[in-house]
Amino acid sequence: MKIAYFDHSYHKQTLSTKFLIDMLVEKDFEVEYIWDDFWRGGEKIRLADYLGKFDVYIFFQLLPEFDENTDLTCFNLVYIPMLDSYDSENLLYRHSNEWEILKNFKVLNFSKSLHVAMSSIGIISKYVKYFPNPEKYFASNKVNKSAFFWQRNSSMVNWDMVKDLLGKLDLESIHIHMANDPGTMLEEIAPQDIEKYHIEFTNWFETKNEYIEKVQSKTLYIAPRISEGIGMSFLEAMAMGKCVIAPNLGTMNEYIIDGVNGYLYDVEEPREITFKDIATVCRNARVTIEEGFPKWRDESIEIINYLFSDSKELYKKLRYIANSKYNENQTERVRLIRLQESEKEVLADFLNEENNFIKRENRQLLQGLEEKEAVIQDLAKHCSEKDNAIRELTNQCIEKETTIQDLDRQCLEKEAVIQELTKQCLEKETLIQNLTRFPRGR
Repeated sequence: MKIAYFDHSYHKQTLSTKFLIDMLVEKDFEVEYIWDDFWRGGEKIRLADYLGKFDVYIFFQLLPEFDENTDLTCFNLVYIPMLDSYDSENLLYRHSNEWEILKNFKVLNFSKSLHVAMSSIGIISKYVKYFPNPEKYFASNKVNKSAFFWQRNSSMVNWDMVKDLLGKLDLESIHIHMANDPGTMLEEIAPQDIEKYHIEFTNWFETKNEYIEKVQSKTLYIAPRISEGIGMSFLEAMAMGKCVIAPNLGTMNEYIIDGVNGYLYDVEEPREITFKDIATVCRNARVTIEEGFPKWRDESIEIINYLFSDSKELYKKLRYIANSKYNENQTERVRLIRLQESEKEVLADFLNEENNFIKRENRQLLQGLEEKEAVIQDLAKHCSEKDNAIRELTNQCIEKETTIQDLDRQCLEKEAVIQELTKQCLEKETLIQNLTRFPRGR
C-alpha cells in the first residue's frame, strides 16, 4: 500500500511528525514524503498532480489546491490539523465555512477541541492522544534550581511572562533556546536579567540529542507556545521527568493536571506560580508518559485501520445515523406538539375559570371599596364640621383672651394710679406729722 505524506518542509528540521511515518513504516507501508514550501514563498501543492498514484493521501497541517471538477469522494484523503494553526481555541466555530471542503476527508485530530468542533458540523474525525516512548528518555530523580525555556514566538510566551510565572523562585540558572518559528520575532533579554538569572543561550542544536541533554540537565521546562498542535516538546520534557509550566490551553491541558504532574497558568493573567514539592510533580510527569505510551501503542493499530477505511462508507454511515436521529427527533417532536396542544386546551379552560373567579373577586372588592369610600366621605364631613367648631371656639378663646389682656392692662393702670395716690397720701401724712411736731408761733 502506497501512502503520500504531505507536510511543511519546516518539519524537515524539527522532525516533529516523524513518529507518524515511523508508525506506518513499521507496518511495512510504503510512505513517500512530499514537502510543501508554500509557507516560505514556494508553489502550493496541486492535488491533481498526485491523484491516482497512491492509496492514501495524508495532509499534515496543510491543504492543497483542489480542482473544482474533481470528485474527491473517490480518493482516500486524510487531514491532520494542528490547534496552534488557529487564533483561538474558543473561536473554532468561526472556521465552519472553510472546513466544508473537509467533508470529503477523514480527519485525524490530536486536539480534543478541534475534534469536537469538526465533528459538530458533520466531519468524520478521530481523536487521539500521542505519548512518546519513555524508554527513549532518561529521567533523573535529582532536582536542581534550573529551568529551560525555548523562545519560539515572543508575541505569545515571552521572557516577561516567564519572569512573572517564576516570581521569587530561587533559581541558579536558566537556559533560553533562541530559535523562533517561521515568521515570528525573538525578544532580546536585558543584560541585567542575564546577570540576575544567570542566563545562558543557544540558537540551534546540531543534533536532537544535544537538545535532549540540555533539557535533561534542567528541572523546570517552560512550554514555548500558547497552544500546541500535538506538543512534542513538552511531552518529551514530561518523559524526561521535568516539571512543565504551560498555558491552560490545548493540547497542554489535555495531559497536565495543575499542581499534580505540571503547572498550568492563565495566559491572560500570568501570575507567580506557587511551587510545591517539585520532585513529586516531576515523578508524576514521567508516570503520565509511562502509563500513556501503551495506550498510544494500542491506538496506533486503530489509527492505521482508520487511515485505510473507506471515507464514502464512513460518511454514508454518518448520514444514516444523522437521518435516524432526525426521524426519531421528528417523531418525538410531533408527540410533543400534540401533548403541548392538549396541555394548551387544559390550560385555556383553567385560565377561563381563573379569569371568571378574578372578575368576581374584583367586583366584590370594588363594591367593598365603594362602601368604604362612602364611610370615609361621611367621616371627612364630620371631621370638617368638627374642624369648623374648633376654629369657632378658637376664635372665641382668642377674643376672650384679648378682653382679659385689656382688663389686665386696665387693672395695671388702676394699680399704678392707686400706687401714685398712696404715695401722695404718704407724703401728706409725713407733712402733717412734721407740722404737728413743730406748733405754730414758736
